[in-house]
Amino acid sequence: MLDLLKTLFIITVATGKVFMPGSEPVKDGPDPFMPIRSLSIDYWCETNDAADIKAVCKLPEGLKAGKSVELVPIEQGTGNESARPKAKESREKPPQKVSKYYWGSSETVLEGQPKIQPVDSKKTFSEDNKMSHVIWPGPGTEALPADISAVGTYKLTSETCGTAEVTLDTQQDFLGPVEPIGLDKGVEIEKAIKIEWKPVPNALAYLVSADGYGEKENVHWTTSKDPEKAFKLYETALTEDELKKHIEEGILLPATAVQCTIPAGIFNNTATPSLSIVAFGKDIVQKKGNTEKRVIIRSYLTALLLSMERD
Repeated sequence: MLDLLKTLFIITVATGKVFMPGSEPVKDGPDPFMPIRSLSIDYWCETNDAADIKAVCKLPEGLKAGKSVELVPIEQGTGNESARPKAKESREKPPQKVSKYYWGSSETVLEGQPKIQPVDSKKTFSEDNKMSHVIWPGPGTEALPADISAVGTYKLTSETCGTAEVTLDTQQDFLGPVEPIGLDKGVEIEKAIKIEWKPVPNALAYLVSADGYGEKENVHWTTSKDPEKAFKLYETALTEDELKKHIEEGILLPATAVQCTIPAGIFNNTATPSLSIVAFGKDIVQKKGNTEKRVIIRSYLTALLLSMERD
């Protein structure tokens, strides 16, 4: 899809929170468990060399990152992508034999599950993008302050690729953090695990997943009825109609959801599993001529499902 577009302008507005059961408040220095707000800009253009794009983006005052920033080139497939801040960091995965996939909120494993695959056969769903790519923030960029707002107009200008402009209103401001309920008491891995969280203001949908890694198997679970389709939605801008359809089809949980259940015993043979809860905000998808603009609004929680008996 991307190679048909002249330019693609993406803004990701993310809130990230890490929850560690039993952790003590940090007295000195930054608290790694405090919510973090981040905003990233990606710009693709049909040029042969990203250095030719020379893009500058004017920022709203509330972001407190200066009046404008220069986007820096990123080479696809070279590993430079790791320089960008990520809202959700992946955990190191030791070599495994098979991956087991479970889906749906229930106390017991549903009929027809798990789906078992060789561990290396999992699809990545990366887009085949041959366009040149520039980003902000780049390596060495300071983290944004905690008291920022994403609301305002972002105007990107490139000497080669023209201009693109998008305005974020209060519905595209940073979502609040996802706050779990009861995880600090630990869980009983062998039994069904009830996951609860506080409603996130302005969230329109949720997606919950958990992953565990063992010597003989990796285990992946999600609330989505279609795990492969859900995997694509973490960083995909959705129109109102698309979001509504995903909720109706059970791909995402509705905004009213505040709990779900992980089936009993699926993580019995893994190390401590990690939990992810993602709140979806009101995205923007706009296209005019050869320019497409997308704004992605997400709030991510990552937590460990510690067992008081095992850990």
